[in-house]
Amino acid sequence: MQFLTDGTTKCACCGRLNASLLSLAAVGPSFLGAVTEFSENSSLLLDDDDILTEDFCRHGPHRFVRSTIEFPIQGSDEVFLFGCWGSLSQTNFDRYVELFDERRTYEMGSADSWLCNAIPASEDIHALCRMEFQEHAQRPKLFVTDEEHPLFMIQKSGLDVDTLLDWLESYGHRPFERNKLH
Repeated sequence: MQFLTDGTTKCACCGRLNASLLSLAAVGPSFLGAVTEFSENSSLLLDDDDILTEDFCRHGPHRFVRSTIEFPIQGSDEVFLFGCWGSLSQTNFDRYVELFDERRTYEMGSADSWLCNAIPASEDIHALCRMEFQEHAQRPKLFVTDEEHPLFMIQKSGLDVDTLLDWLESYGHRPFERNKLH
């Protein structure tokens, strides 16, 4: 696994040296499709229209916050990080927004959430999760709670290197030519 993070592996797509494990991130909840721009966070409070900012999304009655989901890498201390969007109830969303600028969202503890992005391991976009709010203004973390969902076992048991490479390639990244692995 160190070969992906030691600064000697060059991306076969862009030529960049990888000094750390690549992370992936979704721009918005999957149902929004291709998003090209964000509104300012302050715009969220100006009216009740649908809006997407770098941290929040309001779409009709639905509310989402930018989150992360982590997958341990088998046989390694590394963690693969996927930046994603999780849903919140109206009440929890309003509280999160209220505490956000004060960097006190961690006071919320945890809340039920749905993962709202496709992750390559699953065609099913939605996974029931627990959203845990973090200290130091870090994004909340999602933990899959549906034991039947494929991501539950991956989050629990970890990603193997081949699956990790498949995920990276599905998003247009190829850390190296695969024949170097074997």
